[in-house]
Amino acid sequence: MNKYKVMNIANFLICLAGAVGVSTAVICGCDMAEKKGIVDVKDYQLVEEEKIPVRDYAKDYYGDDFWKLNIYNPVEYTEASADVTGFDKKLVAKGAVLIDCDSKQVIYEKNADAMMAPASTTKLATAITAVNLFNEDDEIVVGNEINLIASDSSKAGFKKGEKLTFKELLEGMLLSSGNDAAYVIAKAGGEKLLEDNIAYDDKEITIDQCIKRFVYEMNKNVSDIGADNSNFTTPDGYDEAEQYTTAMDLSKIAMVALENEELKSIFAMQKAVAKGHTFTTTNELMLKSSDYYYEYAIGMKTGSTGAAGKCLVSAATKDGRTCISVVLNSDTEGRYEDSLKLLRYFEN
Repeated sequence: MNKYKVMNIANFLICLAGAVGVSTAVICGCDMAEKKGIVDVKDYQLVEEEKIPVRDYAKDYYGDDFWKLNIYNPVEYTEASADVTGFDKKLVAKGAVLIDCDSKQVIYEKNADAMMAPASTTKLATAITAVNLFNEDDEIVVGNEINLIASDSSKAGFKKGEKLTFKELLEGMLLSSGNDAAYVIAKAGGEKLLEDNIAYDDKEITIDQCIKRFVYEMNKNVSDIGADNSNFTTPDGYDEAEQYTTAMDLSKIAMVALENEELKSIFAMQKAVAKGHTFTTTNELMLKSSDYYYEYAIGMKTGSTGAAGKCLVSAATKDGRTCISVVLNSDTEGRYEDSLKLLRYFEN
């Protein structure tokens, strides 16, 4: 029995125990959800104990103990000393940050806490959530969830009925920036989380409920690491009014992602091939054929939508020192030129 099952059984029993002597079961965990802006508590009515409904976010029986069980620890930064914060080049990006990964120091920031649309940089949060649910070789079948992506989405090219490993789906999502891959991962991950909740035994679970449950887990994870100015509503980052992040928050999410060896190995790839699919990175810092190729780059994630502009989370390592750069709401050339300015400043 995994940690989710144990946690959910405990919380389920706690909630039932609290309902003894009354005709209704107390719905747990709504205060935090309300604060995060994920769901309106008024949608959650008290229900008879014996009538346990399947909720969209499946958090009816998550009490305080759920919020104490953190998969990730907070990422905390300090300000760098004045002698290393002298970056003075102009950036196109509306928001940016440069972080020394080893010292956890903020080297440079520009509107670092301003909330902005995340675009596909969201997939970093999707990735750090999914790696705690699946092993690399776990097989996942593509379903109707791929029909939920927008028509103008970037795609890995998956078709309904295909069977892929979790690693192959990650490659499709992180290299080709496939929104289809993000939704397949989210559906499978949300389904796994729901099936591990005792409240949903023998209940029919919809694709929509699986996606929303997974996104709820994404928000909990980014909250745990201290990315408090972010809220995700989709696993792919497509523009939605209530979906936002900050350059500072994304640097923390990227820091966690970079510490995972499975994800780090994918970020470093230029190309991957799987079952007839070829996934080529959208990050031109990684492509030797690009004018923006940077020899010390070790990957991360691009993003591009109408609301977000052109975004790039990048990382580089030289002489044993690693940094993370985030640029948000730049333009097509600017996101690479901005990133190179920041990365080269750290290099020197």
